[in-house]
Amino acid sequence: MIIKTDSLILTKETQKLSIINPKLYMPKKWYWYKKDVVKYDNEYYYMKQVSNNELINELIGSIMSKMINLDAIEYKIAIDDAYNFYVMSKLFYDPKLKYYKPYEFGYTTHHIFDINMKDYNDLRFLKELNPDLLSDFLKLIALDIKMLQSDRNATNITFQKDANGKYMLSPAYDFEEAYTNNFDLYYNPFLILWMYPKYFNEFIKKHEEIIYTFNILKRIKIDDILREIERKYKIELSKDELSFYRETDKKINKFLSKI
Repeated sequence: MIIKTDSLILTKETQKLSIINPKLYMPKKWYWYKKDVVKYDNEYYYMKQVSNNELINELIGSIMSKMINLDAIEYKIAIDDAYNFYVMSKLFYDPKLKYYKPYEFGYTTHHIFDINMKDYNDLRFLKELNPDLLSDFLKLIALDIKMLQSDRNATNITFQKDANGKYMLSPAYDFEEAYTNNFDLYYNPFLILWMYPKYFNEFIKKHEEIIYTFNILKRIKIDDILREIERKYKIELSKDELSFYRETDKKINKFLSKI
């Protein structure tokens, strides 16, 4: 992967924050994130270091989310003097809303260890999400499956609550561990889903609206996504990188074609 230097933000151009500026709102319970918050061009960003593959995965997830009408964060790319890459995402916190992680309600991925392997799906917690929240959450599940996401844990999902007490899904983020699942199991704090026909079809029958999102994802051409990344971020992907995403996406679409 080659990135034109003039398209990158140099980390030395960002301002590390020792204390949170009063003009920047962050939920107090998450102030420990401040060590990764930077100020750039008069805006506040969360910045994290990523490998080449993790960088591409994050960009694919951000672009593909919008193609299924799922709100997601957008990234800028930064680089330090040692040529380490970082993704920067503008903080989305709104002081008019309250924010929660699933673990604050007792939902974690620990339930993955409570089942007999390959015995059954665990779909019970999905019933506890309100219809609007569930609708967006099913889009996220479909996208995770399309991208072979293996790390949708209780810290990389955020809910937001408005003044009327209505919960919604905050912008989707954290796709770096995509394309690492091996087609056998997908899980998040609300779901354990075995990727074998019997169990997968059981899930589909209970949540048929997800079929619409899967149909959109099946029509998305990974080459279009990769070209958009190259154009938007001035990245030149290597032949090996292009081949990996094309071959992996082909396998995923073969699996989804059975739905």
